Amino acid sequence: MKKEFPLSSKKIYRLIPVTLIALYVAALGSDRIYGYYHQPPPMPDSLSLSAGDLIFRMSSFYLADSDSPEYGCLPGHIGIVIYDTVISHTNGIEDVIIAESSLFSKRKKKILGKVRIEAGNDNFGHGFGRRFLIKTSFDETEKNKMRKFILNNLDKPYNLLATKSDTTSYNCSSLVWHSIKQATDIDADANGGKYVLPSDILAYYSKEKKAQIIRF
Repeated sequence: MKKEFPLSSKKIYRLIPVTLIALYVAALGSDRIYGYYHQPPPMPDSLSLSAGDLIFRMSSFYLADSDSPEYGCLPGHIGIVIYDTVISHTNGIEDVIIAESSLFSKRKKKILGKVRIEAGNDNFGHGFGRRFLIKTSFDETEKNKMRKFILNNLDKPYNLLATKSDTTSYNCSSLVWHSIKQATDIDADANGGKYVLPSDILAYYSKEKKAQIIRF
């Protein structure tokens, strides 16, 4: 006699993605509620950003508030400040000019998918509470080399799976990594793998005590 099971294997497999999506939505909602009630201290009256500094926006308020924010990149986003700028409560991050590679423009609400230079509020303005400024302190020669590299790579396509050896397309972190490497010969990848993540760059500067890191 054939034994009957209340749920077939096919039904169970169908339930797995639904369950994972439900768990993701619940975790995201919990994280956003936490962020609403645990905002960081207000930023100083003014904050100086220098060319070559990095802005890192992580996805999780929980991880941004932890002792190990370098693990909060999933997916996260990172970009390079192009010009020296001073921001305050009145002018905000929209005055900061940033080089980035991303698939989406949050502010413009459309897909761009290329290396570009944008205002800081394009993809970083909504990250209050999850943003970190990495002060790199490059000299003027290094800053100029970095800007030249970025200008020479404008409009190259975005590629989520770009490796460090790829120079025809970039994701956000590989663009930053290449820009630093070309300008300073620094390998700003904490684990030195085939791929570089935003967290690898944050970890390099935080764990190696290479830079001042400011949450803002």
